[in-house]
Amino acid sequence: MKKDSYQERNRIARELYDAFAKDLTEVSFRIDETIGLNSTNSRTRESLRVIRGDVSTLIEKSRHLREVKYELTNREKDVLAVLATGASVKEICQELFLSQPTVKTHLSAIYKKLSVTNRVAAINSAQKLGLLP
Repeated sequence: MKKDSYQERNRIARELYDAFAKDLTEVSFRIDETIGLNSTNSRTRESLRVIRGDVSTLIEKSRHLREVKYELTNREKDVLAVLATGASVKEICQELFLSQPTVKTHLSAIYKKLSVTNRVAAINSAQKLGLLP
């Protein structure tokens, strides 16, 4: 298989995972919104809660697929989790007992795997994909 076709398949798969995660998050949000709007009808509210539970289960079951797809190492996941708290590179170093070059290498790998160019985009992408705890 040609390298270009492999990369193209990976790009398409990534787009599908992104769309899937975004759609599930949107569905979950809309269900919560609808529950709020139907707060007086207990049967409707309960039915929507069951649906929301099913969607949450589906999101959780798909988490491992997204993690495998984006292949973040455990240490990259640790760095990403601390990054999501708003920590600077220096603070990430202190929190995880890593050197600055090591943290920068992990951040670079995270950006590349998530196809982003900065920390805000990385955090947003990770949240959409359910990669953050």
